[in-house]
Amino acid sequence: MHVSCPYCNAQADFLLYAQDENRHSTSETFTYYRCPSCGLIFLYPLPADLSKYYVGDYHAQPATHSERALHERLEAIKLAYVQRYARGNSLLEIGPSYGAFLRLAVQAGFKATAIELDADCVAALNAAGIPAIQSAEPAQALKALGQYDVIGMWHVIEHLPAAWDVLSEAAQHLASNGVLIVAAPNPQALTFQLFKARWSYLDAPRHVYLLPMRLVERVARQSGLVPIARSANNAEARWHNFAAWRSSLINLIGKKRVQAALSLPQRADQARSRSSRLRARVFRLGLRALTLAAAPLELTGARGSAYTLIFRKPA
Repeated sequence: MHVSCPYCNAQADFLLYAQDENRHSTSETFTYYRCPSCGLIFLYPLPADLSKYYVGDYHAQPATHSERALHERLEAIKLAYVQRYARGNSLLEIGPSYGAFLRLAVQAGFKATAIELDADCVAALNAAGIPAIQSAEPAQALKALGQYDVIGMWHVIEHLPAAWDVLSEAAQHLASNGVLIVAAPNPQALTFQLFKARWSYLDAPRHVYLLPMRLVERVARQSGLVPIARSANNAEARWHNFAAWRSSLINLIGKKRVQAALSLPQRADQARSRSSRLRARVFRLGLRALTLAAAPLELTGARGSAYTLIFRKPA
């Protein structure tokens, strides 16, 4: 079967079969290909309705204290990048989910706007005083908006069937000296090489693309933007490295087996026993040791589980 790359039309090679290891929304098997020309990894064929795979608590806020603390560290890292590179305070985030970062940015003095697919998230953002537009087509939604000093796309381009169109349109809506920040799963990641179809950041079928850094940079340059920072080993990448090891190991072992081994309750509102908390602590310490051992490999050669790219629009 010949499959053409949706970006450059070169003939692509079969890469792997995958199932929904993260959320088990379906028993379907999905096929991913890799383009030897531009490096794009893509799902083919695309499901007719991707929304049905965003099930259950996909947009739920972290449930436990440790999860909240972990995610708060990530939002603080993102805010630090924005504060470092922004030359104004107007901020648009595409795909903010329930808006944890935007709320933090507003507290720091930014004037925030959002484009989001999920209706409940949009309602929550608007209720919090953050203008949010509901749209499944961010490139079209952008056309009705003005210009921004910062446009952020944190782990959203991999979900978008028209990812490069969104990047190009976002570039047109940057003010002079504005910055576009793009973070995404890294197809060069060590964890992807090890876990393959069970890599949690593959997230089939919700991640329809894995875009290499050089491809995102190509689209950005063609749109008139100048790269000013790129990294797959920064603080954000290290956060994602830990998350990728944790979730991918759970996928490999099996969620039910992990729950049984850690004596985890079936529901988040159930009390946990002392032995369960101790086992979970040992598990986390083991993960920390594993990520520290892998760090010399992940923090060199752009092999972290996620990358961050920052571009500026010339004055």
